[in-house]
Amino acid sequence: MNPFKVLILSQKNIEVWSYLRNLLWPNHPINEHIEDGEKIIESNNLISFLVCSDNGQFVGFADASIRQDYVNGCDHSPVAYLEGIFILDEFRQLGLASLLLHEEMGKIQRLFRISIRYITR
Repeated sequence: MNPFKVLILSQKNIEVWSYLRNLLWPNHPINEHIEDGEKIIESNNLISFLVCSDNGQFVGFADASIRQDYVNGCDHSPVAYLEGIFILDEFRQLGLASLLLHEEMGKIQRLFRISIRYITR
């Protein structure tokens, strides 16, 4: 059994999410991360996922949006767009970014009813 699970951003985990997000974007004040999180929770076109260990430690997150505008490399709309992804250093190389990306894209697809195409370069 995988010792990690993925959760959707909520008011219950917004503070730890903002802490992790601040590690990726340290020039963005922590209170603005919390404001961003509140907007994501209320939004119909933004979503964020957190990865949590079985002992309750949050170790990473991924923010995504549904963009209606032009996205480089895409010829269709809407597009699921990965805004940011972060895993704590000591939990890297465990497949957690893949867990966030691949398993959760299905949730994005169902929540927003869009098709997913992967573009790699």
